[in-house]
Amino acid sequence: MQKVVDHNSSRPNRIETSQQERPLARRELLKLAPLSALGAFAVPGLQRSLLDRGREFTSQIQSALGSTRPAPTFSEIDLAPLRQFPVNAYLTDNPGIDPDEWRLKISGAVARPCEYTLADLRALPSVTQITRHICIEG
Repeated sequence: MQKVVDHNSSRPNRIETSQQERPLARRELLKLAPLSALGAFAVPGLQRSLLDRGREFTSQIQSALGSTRPAPTFSEIDLAPLRQFPVNAYLTDNPGIDPDEWRLKISGAVARPCEYTLADLRALPSVTQITRHICIEG
């Protein structure tokens, strides 16, 4: 509700607005932004799109900052014992793939599409390193 206040008859009347009717200030809207974004994740149809956009945004920022260095490596002393980790693996050691028939096909938006056999990959130079892997999906 608005009310006209006449504080001085020589000045024009000014209109005061109650606190409840006042539009949200920019700062107050910014405070609500994280809550709105979190609420958007509750909509099943938006989840995949939001995650994909977030991943793309992160990739663009890393590229812009020149993040092309390899991940840091560690020594065996830095490793935690395997017994500290839950089992997270396939129930079989044989996924049913014929190694002689298996192929890695590189295609799509690449300069040189190609295909490798398992023997081709094993013939490439190899490097062993211990790198921290953060798995957020368990």
